[in-house]
Amino acid sequence: PPDQWPEAVAMQQLKKRNPNMKTLLYEATQFGPLGWGSMELNSKPEWWLKDDNGKVYYRMIDGKPHGPNSFDWRIPEVRDWWVNQSFIFEEATFDGLLVDSAGATSLHLDQVNHTMSVEHQKDLDLAKMYMLGNASARWSTHNGVVAGNPLFEYGEIGSPSQAAQQLFPLEYHWGYMTGALDEMYAGFGTLNRDGSFNITKMAASIEGIMNMSRQGHTVLVRGYPGPCSTPFQSVSSDIGSTPTWPNNSQPNTSQGLKLASTELLDLALAPFLLVAEPNVWFSYAWFYGFNTGWVTCPSAPETCIAPDNWYPEFDRPLGKPLGPAVRNGTVYTRQFEHASVYVDLKDRTASKITWNKKHRD
Repeated sequence: PPDQWPEAVAMQQLKKRNPNMKTLLYEATQFGPLGWGSMELNSKPEWWLKDDNGKVYYRMIDGKPHGPNSFDWRIPEVRDWWVNQSFIFEEATFDGLLVDSAGATSLHLDQVNHTMSVEHQKDLDLAKMYMLGNASARWSTHNGVVAGNPLFEYGEIGSPSQAAQQLFPLEYHWGYMTGALDEMYAGFGTLNRDGSFNITKMAASIEGIMNMSRQGHTVLVRGYPGPCSTPFQSVSSDIGSTPTWPNNSQPNTSQGLKLASTELLDLALAPFLLVAEPNVWFSYAWFYGFNTGWVTCPSAPETCIAPDNWYPEFDRPLGKPLGPAVRNGTVYTRQFEHASVYVDLKDRTASKITWNKKHRD
């Protein structure tokens, strides 16, 4: 039964500890839910995405095809199947969907070995938006959210290029989804190779999140310790892999990673506080496995990289914002009742939170 599947069991365990917790089921647009979605895709060649010459778009790994890359959302049966998958868990009371590859797919299609006209690319993306709109409509009857990642460039909310903005402006997606994930906020794609902010992309993310929250959309913001990007390093069998920093300068032990998480929190938290609102949420970890920073492990401290004492800053009273973030050139500032926030896009390491004396310790 669906309520006994691993995803549902994990969700029920979390909600037992905190009934107010909101949980979203992961579903990718191109293959559906993890696990059984790919099996369904592989079994239905009539649903595979093909170019204008009937050539299948395959998922390429090391130059070799590894199964079909995606469903073709222009097929009504595909859209219906995809939407219905999220509701096989209905009795397990998830609170919505976290949708991967929710942005403009045509921007990432292989146009070297394939041919698809611009009109067909736009039809393909519009069909995907219809699918997500149907999912949003169904989840809204359960007070659920459908949060898309990305709503433009890979992992980011901001607009990556003039071409993308002309074909698929950010507002285009807002009519079909009720939320978004900025998976690379102040990290990965918003950074230059040397670990500094890409000013254009970071500013676009900041402005995009503020605009989305003003529209009433839920926004999930992923923060990282330090200038995290690819490639990944293997830490241990318990922890798995974590992102690296430029010049491989990141720690590579559990204790070193814990210390960096503590010392560098403000560099991730300050940019978040620029956009913080009741419908904007923050997370902070090295990657996605539980042991990469999401939970502490006091009984086996070498098996995870969350600081043993967690983060005291999360319990400090921030108070109400005294207004939105203010931009002056590359500098953003924001005032709260009990703290001041400063971020300079020219100097990632200058980001800081100054707490009122009463709340510093």
